[in-house]
Amino acid sequence: MIQKSTQDYLKVVYSLSKNGEVVNNTDISQKLGVAPDSVTEMLKKLSDEGYIKYSPYHGSTLTEKGVKEAQKVTRKHRLLEGFLSNVLHIGNDRVHLEACQMEHALSDEAEESLCRFLKHPGTCPDDGKIIPACDLPFSSCEECIQLHQKGLEQIGRRDKNLISIRELKTGKFGKISFIRGVSIRYFNDF
Repeated sequence: MIQKSTQDYLKVVYSLSKNGEVVNNTDISQKLGVAPDSVTEMLKKLSDEGYIKYSPYHGSTLTEKGVKEAQKVTRKHRLLEGFLSNVLHIGNDRVHLEACQMEHALSDEAEESLCRFLKHPGTCPDDGKIIPACDLPFSSCEECIQLHQKGLEQIGRRDKNLISIRELKTGKFGKISFIRGVSIRYFNDF
């Protein structure tokens, strides 16, 4: 299991990096409330572990491995915020802190169940940020529901990181691999 501090750094780099841009140490230091020297030391460690590309005096970017882990912890955090806010009615002033404390302990299985329980939300309730897609190999949330109802437990994981179409850089192309949400079917009684 990845350490809490590693997840926190990856989550911060992920949140500060717009479309894969380089994130500077000062911004990370301010966001985490950690001394700049400590940030530099941790970024070197994360670079050695293959989570980021670190360039002294220039900043850091996430590697594919780093993006995968950052998306996973960000997803858990945002799903927990939705649960705490919409189901448990925890005040907005406490939701973020509670989710930060819980995200590190939430298992992948519990995260998947929480997503189904919340009906596959697309955005976080407090700030409207996109909830990263899960790493299950489905092409839609509806497919997840159907296969889960059939009792299929072991289905593997997606081997590629997905990004939201809103995060796709201008001039770049991509392939739609996942449709979020559950389609609503209307029936006409005539």
